[in-house]
Amino acid sequence: MEWVIVKYIETIASQFCQGFPIHFIQKFGSGNINDTYKVDLDTASETAYILQRINVNVFKKPELIIENMKTICGHIQKELRLNPQKHNGWKIPDIIPTTENKDYYIHSDGTFWRAITYIKNSRTYENLTKKNHASQIGYALGKFHALLNTLDNKLLHDTLPGFHILPDYYRAYQESKETTLRDLTESLTQYCINVIENREKYILVLENAKNKNILFERPVHGDPKIANILFDQQTELAIGLIDLDTVKPGLIHYDIGDCIRSSCNLLGEDAEDFDAVQFDTVVCDNILKSYLDQTQDFLTPEDQSFLYEAIHLITFEMGVRFFEDFLAGDQYYKVAHDNHNLFRAVVQFKLLESIEGQETVIRKIVADNINVKG
Repeated sequence: MEWVIVKYIETIASQFCQGFPIHFIQKFGSGNINDTYKVDLDTASETAYILQRINVNVFKKPELIIENMKTICGHIQKELRLNPQKHNGWKIPDIIPTTENKDYYIHSDGTFWRAITYIKNSRTYENLTKKNHASQIGYALGKFHALLNTLDNKLLHDTLPGFHILPDYYRAYQESKETTLRDLTESLTQYCINVIENREKYILVLENAKNKNILFERPVHGDPKIANILFDQQTELAIGLIDLDTVKPGLIHYDIGDCIRSSCNLLGEDAEDFDAVQFDTVVCDNILKSYLDQTQDFLTPEDQSFLYEAIHLITFEMGVRFFEDFLAGDQYYKVAHDNHNLFRAVVQFKLLESIEGQETVIRKIVADNINVKG
C-alpha cells in the first residue's frame, strides 16, 4: 500500500485499537464488495483484528449490517454455550467497539468502518484445491443453517433488498442492455445475451415456489462461497463462516446453490480457459452428503425437491449479475480490467451449460443423498 493510504488506514484502525499501538496492517481477503484489512496490534498476546470499509453504494443502510451481526453472533454464541460438545470447535467473530464504545466508525469523508475479532489459526481458500475439503464445505453451511434455524426471521433486517431475486436481476439486465454503451455485437457479449434469453422460462421457478408457500424463508448467509468458509490451519476442518453482511431472511436454496456453484467450479470465477470450465459432480456429491447430515431434521420434502433448481438457478443468476454489471459500467463488483465482469459472466454461463449437460447425474446425486438421509 502507498504511504498516504497506509496513514489513512492507520487513522481509521486507531479507532478500534483500545489504546494498543498498531504493529502492522495488510490487505486481507479478496472480496468483490468491501475493503478488508488485517490489523496486528503490538501486544504480548499477538492480538489482531479485521477492519472493513463497508461499501455504502451497495449497502445503503450499513448500520443494519451491524445490528444483524449482533443478533446473529449473539444467537449462535448462545447455541454454542447450550450444547458445547455438539458444536465443538465452531467459531464466530465478535464486533469490536470503537474507543467511544460504538459498534462502527464513520470517518469525516463519509466512509463507514467496522472491526471484528480475528479468529487465530484459521485460513480460507479461494477455490477448492483439495477435494477432501468438499465434505467440510457442506458441513460448514449445514452447521450454519442448523445454528440459525431457531432464530426468528423477524429479528433480522433485509440489508440488501432484492438480493438473490433473479426476476429483479433479469429486469436490471434488460434495462442495462437498452442503455449500455458496450458493443453488443462482440462475440462474447452476444454469447451472454443468447444464454440469458434462451432461459427466460427458468427465471421465476424458485420465487414462484416461495410465493405459493411451497418454499419459505429462513435466515441465510447470502454468500457462502468457499472463500467465506474458515478452516483450521492444523486440522483442515471447517470451523466457521465469515462475511456475515448478507445474512438476512431468504430461501436457503440460494445458499446451498451458491455454495455448490462456487465449489464445483475448480477453475474459479476468473478462469481464463472458458471451454475448460466444468461442474464437478463428485464434489457436489460430497458437499450434499455433509450438508444433509446437518440439516435433515428441518429440511422439508419440498425443500429437498428444489435442490437441483437451486444449483442451476444460482449459477444462472450469477452470470446475469456479472453481465448486467458489465453492461452498466462495472458499478457493483470490483474489476481488474475493462472486460473483467464480461469474462466472469462467461465463466458462469459455461458452468451453467455444464450443469445442464449433467442434469440427470446431478438429480440422481440429490435423490440418492435424500434417500440415504431419509
